[in-house]
Formats: sequence, structure tokens, C-alpha cells
Amino acid sequence: MDMKRFFLYAIVIAALALAGCGGNGGGTAMMPDPEPTPPPPPATCPDGQTGTPPNCMDPAPAELTAQEMAFVRGIVNPRVADDPTTSRPTSDISRPGQAASEKMSVTMGRPADTTATALNANPPHNKPQTLIGGIVPTGEARPTGVNIDGPDSPFKKVGAEGTLGAFLTQSYEKKTRGMTDTLHLFSNIDDPKSEKYNTYYADGVAANRPGVGGRVTSAVDATTELHAIPVGALTISFDKKYADLFGPGLFPTAQTDTKTYGDAATDLDERRVKNSSFNGIPGDFTCTGPTCSASTKNGKRDALVGSWTFTPTETQLNLINVPDVKYDTDYLSFGYWISETTTAGGSRFEVGTVYAGADPVTSDLATLTALTGTATYTGEAAGAYARKGDNPAVGEFTGDASLTANFDAAGAGTIKGTISNLVDGSEVIDPSWSVELQAASIEAGSAATADASAVPANFDGDTPRGGNWRGGFYGNPTGTGPTDYPHGVAGDFTGHFENGHVIGAFGATRR
Repeated sequence: MDMKRFFLYAIVIAALALAGCGGNGGGTAMMPDPEPTPPPPPATCPDGQTGTPPNCMDPAPAELTAQEMAFVRGIVNPRVADDPTTSRPTSDISRPGQAASEKMSVTMGRPADTTATALNANPPHNKPQTLIGGIVPTGEARPTGVNIDGPDSPFKKVGAEGTLGAFLTQSYEKKTRGMTDTLHLFSNIDDPKSEKYNTYYADGVAANRPGVGGRVTSAVDATTELHAIPVGALTISFDKKYADLFGPGLFPTAQTDTKTYGDAATDLDERRVKNSSFNGIPGDFTCTGPTCSASTKNGKRDALVGSWTFTPTETQLNLINVPDVKYDTDYLSFGYWISETTTAGGSRFEVGTVYAGADPVTSDLATLTALTGTATYTGEAAGAYARKGDNPAVGEFTGDASLTANFDAAGAGTIKGTISNLVDGSEVIDPSWSVELQAASIEAGSAATADASAVPANFDGDTPRGGNWRGGFYGNPTGTGPTDYPHGVAGDFTGHFENGHVIGAFGATRR
């Protein structure tokens, strides 16, 4: 083979090789390998469930703590072990506040009384009070028991005053060794009102008022002039309870001291106390002699000696009002009581209820049966609850109270109602919870005696699943017609549900 043909073959072979490798002669271009497909994310369970799909599970139900379980037993019965997932209805409830030493009563603020011995007609005796323990005897004697707001009360206010519908709310606490009692009290008492000065101190009405002795009289002309108001011979019956009715300047300010004033023969300014006040009315005191003095002992106003005259600064009758002397005589009070006893082994609770009214309807059945038709009462309720099952909780609730009394001239009057819309703060406890206050017969009441408080016309009935409720009528009607119904009702109740319990009290007024 000649050299020329050899080179020709070599060129052809090289060209074919290049064409097969894609070089300069066409063919298929080389591409990079594709990215691998990522694996799918692992499956997860829906929110609120645990495990790995398909084996997702709801979380285990929460359990009440030992402290919460003790609270449950306090609501149902301290002697009954209560399963946190079931309901054990029982009407055997321990209720602090129902024992004689703890029973709550209220006294009305009595209006003007023409009887000189009517202590309740004099400030501060005519002020309404909430009493813990004791009784309210008949007659004009002061009721026994301790005023919960008084200086000798074992209870002290805790927290700020609030409102629940038309009811003022206040909490009180009493601590003794190993025990804490907390009382939540609700009252629809109205604020005190003023009264015209010449009406409050009018001749023939103001005997023994305001408890400074003697007869309070006034020299009043036929029109508008009000002259000097003698306040009595104070050496005879000055009562330290009324010392605060006398304004500044009359008593010495030292811890223990006596201030003496001149008699009528001396200069007028030596026997006069200017720019003072009497029962809230600005004016001047004048000693009418022969000797006057005022004493302070151990920092308290102790004695006022002599005959004094008080002259109001304002002389126009229609411009003078005695402030805060007309007190509410018709109001309801109710509440619940939580008693916690702490020991080395934990806490034990009792949850109780209290209710009362300032004006119990003590009419016998003969009077009540003169009423016909129905009366509707609406108001508020409050107490403690235990919710069990899958979403357990314990706490305190408020709710609505609605009742209907059916008065029957045949003497078979009944009352029934519901406690509904139970909330803990703003949270609905359970939408299905509503306590049915099943129909109960209205029973006769009784007036107060020397040994017992007044008993209002009352009722005692059942709630479903073994609970009970009870209460009384308060606020005597002013008329005697067949539709002059009592003004209000108050009472307490226990309620049981498939998943919990409630215990509470209520107050409701006629609509």
C-alpha cells in the first residue's frame, strides 16, 4: 500500500472516531445526572394527639391533684371518697355557717320610731349589720352575734369590693391555727339616704334621738327659719357609742384630757365651739351652763357634761339634710364559705353556704294563702364546683338564678326554678350544667322570740341526682292584695351532674 492511500485510510478512521464521540461531527451532547428526589416527610399525628401514624392516640386524661381531690370531697361530703371520673350524688352535705355559732343573720336599718326606748331607731343602732353567730331576739334589744364588719369581728376584709349583678360583693377571711375560713358575701343593700333636718328632729318624733339623752326639740316658726336645737342634758345619758356624732373642737385631742367651758355669765365666746358639726350638719355648740366640759380618755371621746345647744349654720329648712340616716330596710344577703384545715398529711376542705334577709316574711299560712297567681324572681348565684372526667377542674363559680312562686288560695303554694349559666370568671364551666330547683312546697314562717331568730316563710326541695335546695321569702309586701307578693327570695343548693358537682347560694328579687 502506498503512503498516499495509508494516510487516506487514517483520516477516514479518525473522522469516524470523532463522529462516534460527538466531536465536531454531531451526535448526542453529554448532560449532568439529575438531582435525586427527596424522601417524603415523616407522617405526624394531628394536634393534641401523640404517637406515630397510623397509631395516633389522644393524650391520657389529666388527673386532679391530691389538693383538688380534697376540695371535691369538701363539696360532696368530707366522709365520702369521690372518684375523679364519676359522680357520686349525695344530699348529706357539711355546711359551715349553719351551726348556731356560725349562722349568718342580717339586721335591717330601721326607719324613724316614735318610741323613746327603741334603740334600733338611733344611730348607729339603726345601721344594717351582717352578724355571724347568735340570734336576733324579739323586741328592741340589740341582737346577739358579732358584726362581720365590726372591730371585734374575727373576720377581716380581703380584696376589693366588687359587684355581681345588683349585688355588692366582699370577701372575708378568718385565720386560726391550721385553719383558714374564707367567706364570700353578696348583698343588694342600698346606700343610706339623707332626710330633711326638720323632719328628722321634728317635735314629737325625735324622742331619744340621736341617743344623747333628753328630748330633742326645735324652735321653728311657721315658715322657714330653724333656730337653736337643744341636744339635751348630756350628763344623764351620754353614750360613748354616739360620740362621733359631735364634730371637731368639742373634745380635747390629747390622749387623756378634759376641756372645760365657761357658764352663761362669762363671755359668749368662752362657752361656744364654732365651726363644728352635729350628725353631719355644720354649726356651732353653745354651753347653756352653768358648767360644761368634754373629756377624752385613752384616745377616745369619753364624757360630755353640761347642757348644750347646737345651732346649724344654715337656717333654711329646705337646704338642711341629715346625711346617711335612712337605711335600707329590705335587702338580701347570701354567700359561700370555704374552710381549709391544713395538717402534715395535706388539706381538708369543707364548703358551706349562708343566706339571710333583712325583712323575713313571717306571715303564717293563713296570710300567704290569700295570695294568688305567680311571682317571678331573678337574681344571682355563687358557690364552688368540681368538674371531673376528661377535663377535670375545681374552682368557684357565679351564675343566674331564676325562680317562680305559684301562690294558691287553697294553701298549696309551690316554688321552683333553675340555676344556670355557670361560669368560672369568664369561662363557661360546662354548657350542659344547669341545676333544676324542683318544685317545693311553701311552708309558714314564725316571728322572732327571745330564744330564736325569725323564720321566714320557707321551702325545702330536691335537685336531680340526689341534691337538694332550700330558702325563704324576704321583704314583706306593703299591701294586702292577692298579688302583693314578697319582694325577694334567698337560699342555697347542691347540684350533681354526670361529670361534677356544685354547691352554692342565691338571692333573687321580684320582677
